[in-house]
Amino acid sequence: MKAHERGIVVAVAGILAAVLFVFVFPKGAITTLMHEVLHLPGPGAGIAVILGPWAVFAALFSYRLAARSWSAFFTAVVFALAMGVFALAGVEGEAKGKFGSPAFMGGVALTGAVLSLGVRILGKRAFWIAGGIPGAAAGGVLLAFYWVVIFPPVAGWVAWKDVPLLLALALGGGFVAGSAALPAGRLLAPLLRMEKSGKSS
Repeated sequence: MKAHERGIVVAVAGILAAVLFVFVFPKGAITTLMHEVLHLPGPGAGIAVILGPWAVFAALFSYRLAARSWSAFFTAVVFALAMGVFALAGVEGEAKGKFGSPAFMGGVALTGAVLSLGVRILGKRAFWIAGGIPGAAAGGVLLAFYWVVIFPPVAGWVAWKDVPLLLALALGGGFVAGSAALPAGRLLAPLLRMEKSGKSS
């Protein structure tokens, strides 16, 4: 795959992740699901269970297709920027999550950096190690970023008694998403190669 083709994969993955996120989880959906349906504590349940795993899956799926560690970081950046565009366009997300804000972009970019570093170190190991461990680390980092940077002014500090459960959810969600992303990308990669060979023949 050539450099410009990898760039296209990264851009499409990041934008598609943002589009799906906005329409699957409209304003109020995450709060309702986390606190009224699942009765999870907060703040941070939505980040641990939904946003973190979503970003991890998109970034590592793109990494598996583009076959470059940097693609995970740039996919996360594209996802964050696309969410910013939606916010500027008036598409409202969760107010407490500050989706599309500069702080949100910084947190998601940090998540992508953790993923890129992780797959650079572990990329040749089994998928549940190469994807799961960086995914878990990225999920934990994103949740911690929210607790320290984003939530205090808008949702308050998390109670110490809720930290173990929410952190476990973030680590577990990131691990599952990361472990699933690499096999999913592996299934799609041959289709892209077939399409490319068909065009060149």
